Amino acid sequence: MAPATDYMKMNDTEHAWLDCACEEMSALISQPDYNKRTAIDAITKLKVAMLLHYAEEEGIMKKVCYPHMRSHKRSHDYFLTKVSSFITNLTGASADLSGDDWTEMVRLLDNHVRSHDHNLAEFLSSTHETAPS
Repeated sequence: MAPATDYMKMNDTEHAWLDCACEEMSALISQPDYNKRTAIDAITKLKVAMLLHYAEEEGIMKKVCYPHMRSHKRSHDYFLTKVSSFITNLTGASADLSGDDWTEMVRLLDNHVRSHDHNLAEFLSSTHETAPS
């Protein structure tokens, strides 16, 4: 088992990577004639990172019987569905992605980290000297 603070630092590192990936995607789609294949690849990498991060986080929530796991997981599921829909839209006939839709998703993701993930970190630090490994 790793100390809870180590888990939170690792989690912060993963969140920073997700933020960076979102910023890169925002810069890419802000260009009028952005490369759709590059956008699909970038979103797919983001989705894989989200899947790994969420699986780890949900495993920890389950191990510690986190009381808000259901709503936290619903939020994860929403983001995965949204990212999947972006991939579908980019590979479809219209092959476009609304900058407004992307901006809204990034805003919601940021809010998720500041609320749900912060609350989980608080729960871990207040109830567990160590986080499950």
